[in-house]
Amino acid sequence: MSDDTDVSQTPDPTPPETSDQPSTPAPNEFEQCEKVIIRIENLPDPAREEAALALEEGRYETDNELYLPHVMPLSKSYLAGGEADDEEYYVATVDQGGTTTTLEVESTIPSWGSESLIVANDTDDRVTVEIRVDRRRQSETVLEETLSIPPDADVQTTPFDRVFGPYRAEIRTDRFSDRFEWEETEMQSPMEEFVITATGVTSLPRPVLEPLDCWELWERAYEES
Repeated sequence: MSDDTDVSQTPDPTPPETSDQPSTPAPNEFEQCEKVIIRIENLPDPAREEAALALEEGRYETDNELYLPHVMPLSKSYLAGGEADDEEYYVATVDQGGTTTTLEVESTIPSWGSESLIVANDTDDRVTVEIRVDRRRQSETVLEETLSIPPDADVQTTPFDRVFGPYRAEIRTDRFSDRFEWEETEMQSPMEEFVITATGVTSLPRPVLEPLDCWELWERAYEES
């Protein structure tokens, strides 16, 4: 049994003091930070106000250009609020209607998106592999397939949504079976590959990701304004 240790999320760096800055930059002067999870309180002031109002009121409407889509990619990144040890996560969406732009913030669970697993056969014989993956938070089976893999080859499973949280995989061949548990988190790349060997099943190590410092990008807008 292999158990990937969960890596705690690294909090966003505390934003620098900007009260002595000469002016607030225009929205298009900011660069997007592609950090997966960004705390609302750590956004630049105008973007933070937009997100906070949308969360409080259910939506935020403006006739001006929004800041939030310029500081983070809304289709890839998530907002976080609440206490650090009990965070709530949100997805932000923008709707353009005439001259009015509407920002909505809805509760969600972060995800890496839909990705396959790779099952590799590191033996000299064709093997039949039964694989089942359960998302433990919802007690939900997200993948159940039988694969026939030629020697020294690999096969991809059907993709499934890599929602953050704990998972369990059961892998069986005609000779042995094994169970693996892991966590999909912000600070590790998604589980990618299992390898069938002559003596059992192994999983490839998952690299720990380097945390992004969003303020290294956002500060530039203030420095150049």
